[in-house]
Amino acid sequence: LIYLHSRRPCVVHGDLKPMNIIIEPRANGDFFPKLLDFGLSRTVTRHARLNGGTPCYVSPEVVQERDYKPRPMADIFSLGRLLFTVASGRRPLARYKPGEIVQALKGGRVHDLAWMPSADLLEKQRPIIER
Repeated sequence: LIYLHSRRPCVVHGDLKPMNIIIEPRANGDFFPKLLDFGLSRTVTRHARLNGGTPCYVSPEVVQERDYKPRPMADIFSLGRLLFTVASGRRPLARYKPGEIVQALKGGRVHDLAWMPSADLLEKQRPIIER
């Protein structure tokens, strides 16, 4: 993601979610995450538009703004939702249907993430993930 966002012009992935990441084992025993599925990605240009994304991971402005111009911050929002999934083992906003999430976002509401009561260990990460 840092690589995509550091390019000039910048590239926005547009659909960060667990299904679009593969973990590749390295010869030294480490693991390296790789992004997949660049179908919604856009190079940030004057005429580029970003539309779509997975409702429980998409940033509000992608849904709210009619002619949303891709910006790296949309990916950063999705990364926070992805980190929630990694930290909790749960899909964000799992109690809502995709259409309910989209309607809430269109109405200017962002549902809070449902943290488990036993997530004390994750409290230090919570401000980063929710930002």
